[in-house]
Amino acid sequence: MRIMSTFLAFIVAIGVVIVLDPSEASAAPSPEVTTAQRLGPAEAADVDSARVTARLQNRRIEALSERTETETTWVNPDGSQTTELNAGPIRVQREGGWVPLNLDLVAGADGKVRPGAHPRGLVLAGAGGQDGKAQDLAAVTGAAGEVAVQYPGKLPAPVLTGNVATYPEVRPGVDLQVKATRTGFEQFFVVKSRPAAGDLTFTLPIRAKGVQTRADADGNTQIIDDDGSVIGALPGPMMWDARVDEASGSPATVKKIGTLELDKPSGRAPPQTEQQRSQPRAPGQGVAGTGVVAATVTADAAFLADPARQYPVTIDPGITIWTNFDTFTQSNIANTDQSGQTELRLGSYDGGTTKARSYLHFDVSRFRGNKVLQSNLNLYAIHSSGCQPRNWEVWDTALVGTGTRWSNQPNPYTRWAVSNVTRGNNACGPTWTQNDVTRLLDYWASINVATGSMVLKAENESDTLGWKKFSSAEGGATPHLTVTYNTRPKPATGLNVSDRGGTNSAVYTRSLTPTLSFTPVDPDGDAVTAAFYIYEGDTLITDYWRSGVPSGSVAQWKVPAGLLQEGKTYRFRATTIDGSRNIADDGWVALRSERSGQFADVGGCAKTNGSPINQWPGNGAECQKFFPWGTGDGFYQFRVRHSGQVIDNTNCATANGNPISTYDQVNGDCQKWRIERQGATNGIYKFAVKNANKVLDQSCSTTNGTRLVIWERVSNNCQTWKMVLSPYAGATVQWLNFTVDTTAPGAPLVASGDYPADGSWNKGAGQAGSFTFTRPSNSPDVTGFVYGLDTTPATEVAANSSGVATASITPPSDGSHVLNVRSKDRAGNLSAVVAWRFNIGRAGLLQPTESQRTVSRLPIQVQAPPELTHVKFLWRRGPGAAIEADIPTPHLRRGDGAPMDPGFVPLASLGGPAPGGLAVWTATDTLGSVTGVVQVKAILATDAQGSNPYSTAWQTAIVDPDADGAEAEDIGGASLNLLTGDLDQASTDVEEFGLSVTRSASSRDPRAGYQPQRERLTVNQQKISTDTAGFAPTASTLARVTDRGHESTESLQITPPATGTGTDTFAAIEADAGAMRLGMRAGRLYRVSGWMYVPAATGINPPDPRGQTITVVIKNAAGAYQAISTPKPTVTDAWVELKVEVPIPAGATEAFIRLYNGQAPGSGKTVLIDDLSVRELVAPFGPQWLGGISVEAAEVDYSRLTVDLDNVVQIDMVDGGKVWFTRAANGVYFPEPGAEDLTLSQNGNTFTLADTGVFPISLTPV
Repeated sequence: MRIMSTFLAFIVAIGVVIVLDPSEASAAPSPEVTTAQRLGPAEAADVDSARVTARLQNRRIEALSERTETETTWVNPDGSQTTELNAGPIRVQREGGWVPLNLDLVAGADGKVRPGAHPRGLVLAGAGGQDGKAQDLAAVTGAAGEVAVQYPGKLPAPVLTGNVATYPEVRPGVDLQVKATRTGFEQFFVVKSRPAAGDLTFTLPIRAKGVQTRADADGNTQIIDDDGSVIGALPGPMMWDARVDEASGSPATVKKIGTLELDKPSGRAPPQTEQQRSQPRAPGQGVAGTGVVAATVTADAAFLADPARQYPVTIDPGITIWTNFDTFTQSNIANTDQSGQTELRLGSYDGGTTKARSYLHFDVSRFRGNKVLQSNLNLYAIHSSGCQPRNWEVWDTALVGTGTRWSNQPNPYTRWAVSNVTRGNNACGPTWTQNDVTRLLDYWASINVATGSMVLKAENESDTLGWKKFSSAEGGATPHLTVTYNTRPKPATGLNVSDRGGTNSAVYTRSLTPTLSFTPVDPDGDAVTAAFYIYEGDTLITDYWRSGVPSGSVAQWKVPAGLLQEGKTYRFRATTIDGSRNIADDGWVALRSERSGQFADVGGCAKTNGSPINQWPGNGAECQKFFPWGTGDGFYQFRVRHSGQVIDNTNCATANGNPISTYDQVNGDCQKWRIERQGATNGIYKFAVKNANKVLDQSCSTTNGTRLVIWERVSNNCQTWKMVLSPYAGATVQWLNFTVDTTAPGAPLVASGDYPADGSWNKGAGQAGSFTFTRPSNSPDVTGFVYGLDTTPATEVAANSSGVATASITPPSDGSHVLNVRSKDRAGNLSAVVAWRFNIGRAGLLQPTESQRTVSRLPIQVQAPPELTHVKFLWRRGPGAAIEADIPTPHLRRGDGAPMDPGFVPLASLGGPAPGGLAVWTATDTLGSVTGVVQVKAILATDAQGSNPYSTAWQTAIVDPDADGAEAEDIGGASLNLLTGDLDQASTDVEEFGLSVTRSASSRDPRAGYQPQRERLTVNQQKISTDTAGFAPTASTLARVTDRGHESTESLQITPPATGTGTDTFAAIEADAGAMRLGMRAGRLYRVSGWMYVPAATGINPPDPRGQTITVVIKNAAGAYQAISTPKPTVTDAWVELKVEVPIPAGATEAFIRLYNGQAPGSGKTVLIDDLSVRELVAPFGPQWLGGISVEAAEVDYSRLTVDLDNVVQIDMVDGGKVWFTRAANGVYFPEPGAEDLTLSQNGNTFTLADTGVFPISLTPV
């Protein structure tokens, strides 16, 4: 044990991870091996990734980005952080990484001696040197410069033991020892026996680069850098012998041996720091220069010669450089700096005659403003008078320095912690001890302390058993703090109101119940509570707290009905509270008296229960900042920021004049206050305590320090207060002002000279026209207009100061168009739609209207100028379709129901309502079962030969035989289609694990439950796209024609043979009798369909009874054949769909399909076949039930895709509806009108459906 040491250390930031000297302390327990093996190292690159990992793995994770040589920070599973601050380094940075501190000395190949890992690159001398010539004994290098202690002569080979190098017999009977420390080194001379001469003198040159020395009259010297900062000390030299006082555990006899003599070269004094200027300055204090300073120490001859002396005697020149500051003061040490000691002391070992206290500084700046949840001061006990528990205390105090002594030490401020743990005596052994300093660290955090200074003292400084010693930062086990804390949330940002209009300077909402929103952010990633506050003028009218909001997400609150009023202006602010009850800096208010203008203030900023609350002039202090904490029952607790306590009605008394104070927050009525508004907009309130129903009163005084009390309500301003925003730490409080305006403006006036709405036909496609929009006189707040050509208004144009706007609009096509226009006011309210209907081109279709939906028949009405006298009609599947065909004449009727003639017919012959020209198309006859989107147009001419033709624009309609899109009404739990009368009833059969099976029965279609399966025909068999492969001619001649098809130009031509008898002429699909063809199976149901074209030359009613049909022939189990045929075409020169559903009975042995011509051989009469299909039908829930998963369980709206024709795709909805796409010749799919937010693309046999705002889904056709 030594009293004084030569210690060389850099000043560093305080750190976290504990690294113990194995000779003095046992290592902390490591994590369970199984956990480490299973999850890997408990570390991550940075705080954000550590936070995620900690929550996923439910263990604390170190954030490597926060590592320093003294600090370690972990993120805990709950999002809080734990930082350990060490008074000395515990690790060393090497090659971009960190390695543990290792002070064990090792000789190198160059003869020098170095520790295994030292933060300052300590190098000790090896053997060698020259007599009379100084060489570096020990040197360290740091940011401020280099310091070395030299030895003036030759050195023997050192003996290395752990972190100590002993140079034996540097003088007869004298060893020189150098000890590696965490931040430098210490050296001293050990006189092993009484010297022959009565005294000894030692000179150790100190070589410095970038530093200077400054000495005082007591023989204490500071080492300072160029900025004037103290980075080390040379305490006055001491010497002591080997005797140890049992009570104190220290050397029994310590002798100060006079003033350290320095050879002081001349030099300029550097500037002093504030701390240096505040320290006691001894007379004669001076400044030395840079370079080499010779420190000379002469031992006390009488001390060495004393017969009572017990050798060895240690002589300490007292050099300490770059310390991590801690120190102790002792009543019998008057003028020696103790900051370089390896121990800290407190208490008394002699009944109060000698007393000691210890001081520690910690850098606590990282905790400023945060909530400290738990903190312990960890000290390694190395000595105690006994093992009986004796209290020792932790107080906060002013910063101290190397000049601090017992006589000038600062008075302690507040006692924050006490512990009775007593260890270090031989009977109870050295060990780590803890003292809970949570309240102190939380206090420092709350008042933004950067460097925390604490003093350790015995509770009873006269009790001998209270004497204790701990390892200092210079000792083997460095003191450290463990601090678990939660960072406070960020101020609210991103304030917004829904249904918003106006500008940033004048915001309007068009809702009486808008949704307010902002973005709460907590650096710890906690789920937070978002608090909303709405004001009218300066008065808070309501607040709302939403808990469980994820940090960084948008917190929303829909304002309840009845709170906001039309035409009024409001404003709102917000704040955030995290899971540890930390409040964002923008949440605090101050309570200002209307009578005195002074503020509610916690006297002296005290933090003890019962501290008085007075009035005091505003000063922005934290003891004048309060947070109204809603208790959920209409009351609030006013939490003061500096202490976390709340305003309390003292002792819960109810008498007038009872004072108020602060107290720890509990859920009691004496701490609950109702905020009573005293005006609609003036921001004045009374605060009534719940238990007494009396209000906060300042006794009508204007005197500073007047105690606040409660009093029964009176009509004066002694009881009225304002809640003035008082953000913490200079935070900015965001406000959003908004005005409620829900009144829709009047409809606009629309005019156009280019395209008047008078039924006339004007200009042509691609020609721009000018349109003028004017606000109505009763809506002066209209700021613009929204318009859309043939669509919902979406394009906005601003109005000028007169309320007028002009838009240039270019119609893309001839035909009838509708320009829909709405007025838009400052709040974004929209007027009713004005529909401006106008016509483009020479002629066009008045019916069908765009997107008109029909079950079967579609009206087609033409308007044309007088010179266009004849008309015919065309149809196609959609934009860009490969085939555009005349509508078959048999499928058309005139307006009076009479048949139409083929070719161009007189427009006047169609009849119909004015302006005439009406035809009716039975679209389902032409389209068959493959319905959906269809487009029609008229070709007009000047005569029956089609001279001078003019084509109208295509008009789009939807043919929907099921009328799924028609209006419906709920009746008795079922849905009634008002167009078809179909009654649809749904039933949920199974619901498990979030999935459900739902069936839907239809009264109109009792076979709706049958679902077609995959197509059994090849593409060539369906479309005759290549040749006649896949067909057997049997009793016919087959050919592929390329000039006529159903919805293409290819089809299969069936002609009777040139010779033969009978009329049984047909072709078979795949093959004829003898097997179950096409993979059909007994006991199954199949749908067989196709399209047949019967030329007029062939005629209908063939001689064979099965002629012009598709017939399925089945051989049943009894061996008998049965034929099931489709209906026959009823018209010629038109494609007609043939379809039949065929049940194949159980036990059947043959099933095959024939395509009948039915004309006699040699007749040459042909029929054409196209778009064939054979599919099995399955009804998993019964014939009448449509089944599937629920919309909610499916999480997508689309259940399957069917390609009935090359150019028509049907998407079935999960809820039973349909969406159609038509395919253009270039392969692009166009959706039906109203489904423009959907896009369909094809890659091979896979279709991708993309819905705006939804991830694409892939569908394979059935």
